[in-house]
Amino acid sequence: MLGWVRRTVVLVLLVGLLLGCRSAAASGVIAADDLARHIEAGTAPLIVDVRSPEEYAAGHVLGAINIPFQDIDQHLAELRSHPQFVVYCERGVRANIAEATLSEAGLGTALHLEGDMNGWRNRNLPTETD
Repeated sequence: MLGWVRRTVVLVLLVGLLLGCRSAAASGVIAADDLARHIEAGTAPLIVDVRSPEEYAAGHVLGAINIPFQDIDQHLAELRSHPQFVVYCERGVRANIAEATLSEAGLGTALHLEGDMNGWRNRNLPTETD
């Protein structure tokens, strides 16, 4: 019985930590439909896909650049020139990690794509492949 309680407490603490990191790292969220409208109007901020190169090549948001989340710290100088950017991955975990790195570096406003790539696809919004 005690082992089950410990596992439950650890799980609750981990979930709280992850949710806490998400809210601290992100400056905001942008809805997929709003980003699609900005892309169509030519007013979209820099869009950063933090998935693997293979995932990116298979399909990504129009105009997105690919910087895998584990490499984001190597591209800080490049990203500094943008006052605002959108970050996404497949479901949110890697984007949260990238956002934390960007936040710690004091970069501009990072907007997290609501629903990430999974949500974008589910809305049948346009993608491109490499």
